[in-house]
Amino acid sequence: MSDKKDAKIAKLEAETKELKKQLKAAKAFKTFVHKSLDDYGVPADPEPEETAKHGCRISGRLNWLYDEINNLNVAIQHGFL
Repeated sequence: MSDKKDAKIAKLEAETKELKKQLKAAKAFKTFVHKSLDDYGVPADPEPEETAKHGCRISGRLNWLYDEINNLNVAIQHGFL
């Protein structure tokens, strides 16, 4: 093999290693976020249409959480809580 090919292969191997590291970190973050939402009692898939649209449940789960926070704020403002 030529030195040029060896250098390209080494570069691709380094990039692959970095991408695998980033993927592992992203998966760990996703697990952390879903566990946190689970711990707060957020339903697992409250907006299936959001899941289908984005390919991820986090958007729908956060929307549900924001709606609940908003509902609590409205209840507090009107003296219900």
